[in-house]
Amino acid sequence: MLPNEKLELIGFLNIPEVLSQLEISEDSFSEEVAKLVNIVGIELKSIWLESNENSLTRDKSYQFIEQLMPMSLSFLSNKENSISSSVFGVVGEILLLFKKLNKSGSQLSAEKIQFLGQLLQVVVVKLQYNEDFEYSDNHRTMTDTSEQSRDEDDEENMFANVRHTLRQFLDAIYFLAQKEYEEYIISVIRQTFNNIQRFGLTSDNNEASSQNDDSKVKWFQAEISVHLTQIYIEQCSSRGPLFFTEGMLESSEKAKNGAGKNSSQISYVQRKKDPSDLTEFGELCLHMIMSGVSNCINPLVSLTFFETCVRLIQLFEYRPDAIPLVLGPFLDNRGIRHPHPYTRTRIWYFLYRFVKLCRTEEVLKYTSEILRSVIPLLAIQVQVPVSSIQFDISSINGYGMLDSQLYLFETCGILLSQPDLSDSERALGLEKILDPLFSGVQTLMGQNLTFFNNQPIALLQIHHCLTAIGSVFQGFPDAKINTNPNTFDTKFKSNIPHILSEYLKNAANLSSITLETLNSYAIIREGVRFLFTRLVSALGQGTLEYLPRLINGLVATSELDELCDFLGFLGLIMYRFKPFISQIVSDLLLTVIDKVYGVLNKTISGTDDAVSSNNLKKAYLMWVISIFNADLDSVFLSEENSPHLTTVLKTFLVLATDNSNPTIQKLAFSIFHRTIIGWLIDIHGFYGLGNVSLVSGYNASNSSNSAGQPQNFGKDASNVDKALLSEKKTLRQLSAEYIRLDLDSQLVSQTRSVFRTFIQTEVLPECFRVPSSSGFDMYDAQSFQTVNEICGILRGIALSGQKDSIRMLSNKLRSGPIAFIPDNLDVSSFEKQIISENKMLSFMLYELLPGVGATHESSLNFIQGLVMLDSRRFKSFFQVNF
Repeated sequence: MLPNEKLELIGFLNIPEVLSQLEISEDSFSEEVAKLVNIVGIELKSIWLESNENSLTRDKSYQFIEQLMPMSLSFLSNKENSISSSVFGVVGEILLLFKKLNKSGSQLSAEKIQFLGQLLQVVVVKLQYNEDFEYSDNHRTMTDTSEQSRDEDDEENMFANVRHTLRQFLDAIYFLAQKEYEEYIISVIRQTFNNIQRFGLTSDNNEASSQNDDSKVKWFQAEISVHLTQIYIEQCSSRGPLFFTEGMLESSEKAKNGAGKNSSQISYVQRKKDPSDLTEFGELCLHMIMSGVSNCINPLVSLTFFETCVRLIQLFEYRPDAIPLVLGPFLDNRGIRHPHPYTRTRIWYFLYRFVKLCRTEEVLKYTSEILRSVIPLLAIQVQVPVSSIQFDISSINGYGMLDSQLYLFETCGILLSQPDLSDSERALGLEKILDPLFSGVQTLMGQNLTFFNNQPIALLQIHHCLTAIGSVFQGFPDAKINTNPNTFDTKFKSNIPHILSEYLKNAANLSSITLETLNSYAIIREGVRFLFTRLVSALGQGTLEYLPRLINGLVATSELDELCDFLGFLGLIMYRFKPFISQIVSDLLLTVIDKVYGVLNKTISGTDDAVSSNNLKKAYLMWVISIFNADLDSVFLSEENSPHLTTVLKTFLVLATDNSNPTIQKLAFSIFHRTIIGWLIDIHGFYGLGNVSLVSGYNASNSSNSAGQPQNFGKDASNVDKALLSEKKTLRQLSAEYIRLDLDSQLVSQTRSVFRTFIQTEVLPECFRVPSSSGFDMYDAQSFQTVNEICGILRGIALSGQKDSIRMLSNKLRSGPIAFIPDNLDVSSFEKQIISENKMLSFMLYELLPGVGATHESSLNFIQGLVMLDSRRFKSFFQVNF
C-alpha cells in the first residue's frame, strides 16, 4: 500500500482514538495493546518519512503520532518490563523523528519539549531496580551452573537489556534538549545525595530496619543516583574534554576563540589548583564523593561508585583533599574487602586503575596505608582443575581469583617503585610482598620430578608465584635504555633504585633455575615467559646477562603456538637492546632456526595444525625481518654462523616459492631484498636496513628532466647522504663490533661471495618463475606486494653491479633509475657501455634470462627497463611483461 492509503485506513478505523478509549485491567491485555500501539506508531513514522515535506499526508501522520505519545508514555511507565519494553520501538522512532526535525533546522515546539521532559521522568523511574532485587552471589563465576543460577542470570540480563535501551533514550533526550535534561538529571542526583547526607542510608538487613529508616535513602535510590551520574559523565565526555574547573573551561574557550597560546596556558596554570574554582559539573562529581553514597555496600552501588571515581581521576588534581574520601571506602569492606566475591575482585581492578592514573605526588602519602590494606589479600590460592595442569594449558579458561589478584600485585609495584619513596619503606614493602613468593617457589623447587608428577597442583602454585612476581615488576617504570650510539662506549647509569635492582636480578635467576628444572611442563614455561617479559622492561640492559639461559630454555621445549608468540617477543627484545644484544642473537641464531624447522617438519594432522604451521612460518620470517630492522644483520656473517648461511637462505627460498600463502611469500622475498642491500650494496653498514627500500618513496614526477630522461643524480655531490660522510659509527657497524666482526675481513668477503652466488643461481630464477606460475595472480592485491619485493630484488642485484652503488641508497636516489643513460645512446652502445661494465647485468642478459626462456631481444628490452626506469614505472613494466 502507498503511504496515503495506509494513512486513510488508519484514519478510517480511527485506531489512535479507539486505543486511547480502551479500558485495560489485565497485564496480558495491556501487553497486547502496547504491542499494537508500537506497531501503529512505527508504521506512522514510516509514512511520515516517505511523505513529501509540507504535504497533508505528513501532517496527518504526525497528528496521529501525537495522539499515540501519551499512550506510549503510559505503557512505558508500567512496572512490568514485558509491557514497557513493548513500546520501546515506537518511543525510539519518535525520538528519531525529533532528531530529524532538529537536524533540518526546525526548532522543537513547546509540546515536543514537554513530551521529552515527561519521557525523561518516566525513563529515570524505569531505570531503577526493584527494591527486592538481589545481586547473585554466583555472579560471573564459572562454577555455578544450577537452574536457580541460570534463572537469576536471566533476570539480570533482561534488566540489563532494558537499561541499555533506556540509556539510548536518555542520550537522545540529552541531544535534543540538553538544558532541560541537565536541569532535571542534576536535580534528581543532587536531591538523592543531599538526602544521603541528611538522613543516611537504610540498613541492608531489612529485618533490622526501624521506622526511622523511612526517611533514609534506600539502596536502589542510591544506585540510580550514582548510575545517572555515571551516564551524565559519559554524555559530557562525548562532547569533548571534561571541565572540572572554571580555569579549564576558560582556557578551552580562549583556544576556540583563537586567543594566544601562551595567554591560555598562563590562565590555565594560574587557576588550575584553585579548589573553589569548580564548575557545576565538577561540583556534582565532588558531591557524589562527599555524599557518603559509598557507605552503601550493595554490590551494584559499590561497583558503579568506584568505577565512576576512576573516571574522575583528573578531579583529584584540583581537589586532592577528596582522595582520602575515595581511598577510605576503597580499602575497607566497602571496597577491596567487600563481602560479595565478584564485586570484591572487580574493585581490586578499580583500585589498580585509581593508583595508576593518580599523580605520583598525590598518592605517595597514602602508600603505607594502601599497602597495609592490600598485602593481606595477596595469599596465592589455586583454583584450576588439576587435570589441566600437566597437559593442555590451552584448555584453562583463566586462573580464578589470581587473575584479579594480579592487579593488586601490580598496584603494589606501582607504589613501591615511586622515586620519592623512602628506601626503608620500599625495602619493607618488597620484603613483605616478594619474599613469600620467592620462598614459595624455592621450597617447591627442592622437590624431585616424581613429586610434581604426583602433585601437579604444585606446578600451578609455582606458576602463580612467578606470574605474581611478574605483575609486581609490571608496576615498575620502564628502565632507561642507552639509545645514543655516541655514548655506547661509556658507562650507562641506570635509573633503577638499588633495592629494586636486586629483587629484579633475583627474579631473573629464579626464573632461569625454575625453567632449567621444570621446562618440560607447559604451565611452568608460561609462568616464566610472563615473568621474563616484565623483567625485560623493568631491568633494562641488566636483563642481557640472563637472556641466553632463558631463551635457550624456552626455545628448546616450546610447542608450536608457544614458539610463535615467543619469536614475536624476541623481535621486540632485539629492537629494544640493539646493538648490545648482538652477541646473544649471534649465539642463538642457529638454535632458534633449528627449533623452528624441527617443529615445522612434524606431521600436520588437521586444519588447526595447518593454521598453526602457517602462523609459525610467518612468525619465523617476521623474526628474521626484525633482525634486519634492529640492524643486527651481521650475526648471519659471523664466524660461527656464516658456514650455515646457504642452509638458512634455503629456508627463506622454500617459503618464497610457495604460492599458497601470499603473505608468507611476500615476507620471504622481502628478506632477500634486504640482504641484497645490506650485503652486496651497503657492505660497510652506513644505512639502517629497517628503512631502506629500492621500491618505495620515489616521486616519479620529479625524477625526469624536461626531455623525459632521468637526471644524473649520481654525479651531484649534494645528493650524497650525510651517513657516508659522518665519522660516527652506525648501529650496524656497532653491531658488527659487538660480535668482533670485521666487515672488510676475508671471512666476510667470502661469505658475501657465497651469498651472491646463491642469489644468482637460486633466487633470481625464482623471481621470474614465481610470477609466471599458474598459481600466482599478478594483479591480486596481496600478490602485488610480492611483486613489489621481487622488483626490489631485481633492482638491488642490478645496482650491486654498478660502480659506487652505495651513493644510490640516498633518500633522493634509492627509488630512481639505476643508471643515467644519455639520450643519443643506441641499443648496441647500451649493451657495450652499460651492460658490459656491470657484471650482474651481464649475468642476467646472457645467462639468467635465456635460462628462463627469454630471447636475446626480450632480455635486452627487460634490462633496459630495469636500468632506465624508476621503481614505480619498473613495477608496471614488470607486470606487463610477466
